[in-house]
Amino acid sequence: MIISIIGFQPPPLFNAAQIAQAAQASSGAPAGPYSIPQEGVPAAPAIQQGSAVTGGASGLYIGRFDPVEYSSLLKYYNLTEAEKLMYGQLEKGVSGLAMRIPLDGFNPKDDADVERLTKVVNILNYTHPENFWWSGNGMLPHTPDPGDGGRYSLLPIYYIDGEELCAGLDSANGAIVYPSEREIVWAKEWKAAAEDKINLELAKLPVRAGMSAYELAAAARDWLCEILTFESTDYFNHENKNAYSALAGGKVDCTGCSRTFQLIMCLLGVESVVVYGANGSGESHMWSAARLDGEWYLSDVTADALNQQQNGLPWHFYFNRTDDFFTRQGYVTGSAEYPDSNPSIKCASLKYNYYVYNDAHIASDDDFAARLPARAAKARADGDRAFEIELAPAYADAIDLGKMLATLGKDELDGITFQSNRLGMVFGIFE
Repeated sequence: MIISIIGFQPPPLFNAAQIAQAAQASSGAPAGPYSIPQEGVPAAPAIQQGSAVTGGASGLYIGRFDPVEYSSLLKYYNLTEAEKLMYGQLEKGVSGLAMRIPLDGFNPKDDADVERLTKVVNILNYTHPENFWWSGNGMLPHTPDPGDGGRYSLLPIYYIDGEELCAGLDSANGAIVYPSEREIVWAKEWKAAAEDKINLELAKLPVRAGMSAYELAAAARDWLCEILTFESTDYFNHENKNAYSALAGGKVDCTGCSRTFQLIMCLLGVESVVVYGANGSGESHMWSAARLDGEWYLSDVTADALNQQQNGLPWHFYFNRTDDFFTRQGYVTGSAEYPDSNPSIKCASLKYNYYVYNDAHIASDDDFAARLPARAAKARADGDRAFEIELAPAYADAIDLGKMLATLGKDELDGITFQSNRLGMVFGIFE
């Protein structure tokens, strides 16, 4: 029997010897790539299991959210009817921690079928950020399972309490061996407790009834920029790439940040997708898009958060932008490996761009004279330590910032130090 590895990211290294060792679970305590407490007590997060979060600032609760809302995101992807069937089978299996997921009409020996499965796996990952225990990795046996009516199945690799839970091979006869019922019960108990822990954190999100879609997106973005710690991990590492890592552990990379922003947006009733490709430095990267009042906007919460944390200044440069803006910053969407897995959306509106919405986009001397003092006055009244404005590219190239500041009234700018950068951002810092 041959085992193939697929994944929306390069998967963890598959150690066949360890998996074979783990097959001994049927005759005793499990060993190898996954383990459970010998007393049978789940190694769950240290909170009361089954607790439902209904209070707090937001009252968000992942357990209340209807997964159908996630599936509605499928309309932004180009799936055939056969691929939609495969998506539904995978969605049901992954959400229930199934150890094998039979796939109708699938043959792993057909390269085209494997490409289709890879595409569907990617899209399932991108449309279900609540599935924090799975990152799209799995195994494909090259012989069908008789118990599944002769169909081939995907054997998912789940990540439970930092360990892999998956099927393995019996070293003696090459047969597939599945985790024991005891291990599956442990995994489901841990997952439920982990969701509770996420809910406790989501309840701290500073949102309230009656907020507009823009206000919800801004609140989620600002909150994540404050609470997250960024720690890059390689493609072989599941850590830091999901909402559990972000909200329970506080550490994420760009994948974890984007998927957490998407999760929060969907919980708040705002359609959101993730976009992958490369950033302006040519590095593999993931960012977000949200649909506000019928128009799509791109945001790179990771880039904003890192700049904000490193500079100690408010930083909304990548919040609610257009496709053209991201292209000008050097972002490239998609990759040669997965050309069909990004959503079919267009981001062209400026209405909810942070600077436009907050009268902080300045394209002329008249704009500067009117909007800078107004921004300063509002920030002072709000008790902010600093504020930001954006100069339009052509105006940023032409303006003499020192001379323009000298033309404004001293009373309006008293006690403020100004800084600018090559991106056309100007910061006012209260002394």
